[in-house]
Amino acid sequence: AFERLTGLQAADVLNLTVDILFPESSRDRSLGYIRQATSGNRLEGVEIDITDSNGILHTLLWNSANIYAPDGKTSIATIAQAQDITQRIAALNLLKESEELWHKIIDTSPDGIAITTLDGTIAKVSQKGIQMWGYDNDDEIINRSLLDFIAETDHHKAKSLIGLMLEGQYTGPAEYHMLRKDGSIFYAEANAEIIRDANDEPKNILIISRDITDRKHAEEEVNRLNAELEQRVLDRTAQLEAANKDLEAFSYSVSHDLRTPLRALDGFANILMEDYADSIDDEGKRMLKIIVSNANNMGLLIDELLSFSRLGRREISYSVINMREMALRVYQENTTDAEKDSITFSITDIPDASGVP
Repeated sequence: AFERLTGLQAADVLNLTVDILFPESSRDRSLGYIRQATSGNRLEGVEIDITDSNGILHTLLWNSANIYAPDGKTSIATIAQAQDITQRIAALNLLKESEELWHKIIDTSPDGIAITTLDGTIAKVSQKGIQMWGYDNDDEIINRSLLDFIAETDHHKAKSLIGLMLEGQYTGPAEYHMLRKDGSIFYAEANAEIIRDANDEPKNILIISRDITDRKHAEEEVNRLNAELEQRVLDRTAQLEAANKDLEAFSYSVSHDLRTPLRALDGFANILMEDYADSIDDEGKRMLKIIVSNANNMGLLIDELLSFSRLGRREISYSVINMREMALRVYQENTTDAEKDSITFSITDIPDASGVP
């Protein structure tokens, strides 16, 4: 075993001092242990470094004791037994590095991270988790049930989701009402995963939580504003419906009440021109024609006003508009016969337009 460990032949090291095995960096410390042994002290479980023939460093778990002469007082030799624990030390160092890395990851995470046992007892918690729940240190949290930090209204949901996870189902993130140390409630979104051992058996539960209180308040504000907007739309719709009813009443009034005096004006003017034509001079006849013309125009305006009032209740229909005829009609409506005698009016070709007539 010595030869396999050191790469040295036993015959080559006989009568040599043991310090040939110790590296320079730890030789004094190792020789100190040896001196303790030769002085009568028993060494048990002491870690000592040696180098093999290839210069490779090994860590040994060293045990040694003295062999005494028959008088029981005189030390005549020291016997040593050592176990190579280099790989064990490397594994422990790797584990230590992994734990340090783990702590750095969870303590720098913006989310709260906790590890619980399968029954929900908290075993580890990150610094963010401590802060999120409003505590000062992890001593106030570790070994307590996770349910202590969840509002009672969400206990059933938490238990159900953990049960589904243990059955192998992925539940995805869920929202909870969580409790701070002072009893205040905040919104949190939590995601959980089962941590399994080397045999793929459930060992722990990893829980990652994020405080979403600000987001929930923003959502509530958006919902409130949407509700207000919907109510405003309903109120505005009611106002428009009321305005439409008023407009319909006005249209009815225009259609019936205003046409009656117009028909009277038109009728009496025509009677005068037909039955009393011989008694009326040319100027009187001209004025009667103006009365009849304007009564007719007023009737057209009423028809157009009624059509305009119905635009909001029917689909807009576009058609071709003869712009030449429109220009001529405007000229005819806005000039008297006397004015026309002194005006030379002509219209060139005007392209048609598309619109609501």
